[in-house]
Amino acid sequence: MTSNVDGQFQKAGFSDEKIWEVHGSIHHFQCLRNCKCKIYDAKNEKIKVDIQKFEAVDKPLCPECGGMARPNILMFNDWGWNTKRSDNQEHKYSVWLAKIKKEKTKLTIIEIGAGTTIPTIRNIGERLSGNLPNTSLIRINLREPKVYNDKDVGLEIGGLEGIRYGLKTHLE
Repeated sequence: MTSNVDGQFQKAGFSDEKIWEVHGSIHHFQCLRNCKCKIYDAKNEKIKVDIQKFEAVDKPLCPECGGMARPNILMFNDWGWNTKRSDNQEHKYSVWLAKIKKEKTKLTIIEIGAGTTIPTIRNIGERLSGNLPNTSLIRINLREPKVYNDKDVGLEIGGLEGIRYGLKTHLE
């Protein structure tokens, strides 16, 4: 689960089938008018930018109606975001989580760098840790490491350092 929209989990080798991008992805587009409510892969989009004007020269177009397309991401006060792709990912996550609950599997949430300004990821991790037995949260956050449950751990360090620390501790 990630609030990032830049596809870094896919670049790191995670399967699309196992990622929930809660705010969408810049690697997918939708019609600005949401004409057919379709979301399409933006990998073939090449957008030239006039650096002097800081303006797009070749604006992406909807393959359905020819109107302007936009990234399939949630922006502030965005009532036009097409959530179908993210909703599908969330459904897969919910099925997985139901299986975890049913099997009473131990779950450790590793949260890296999620802040309080846009607390989507923090809220989900805290809710799971607080309500799901056998679940704990490891919060790696240089500026906002505070946790609220005794079983959780807040590490006041950067993401990479936190991962290295965890691996070192786990392997010893």
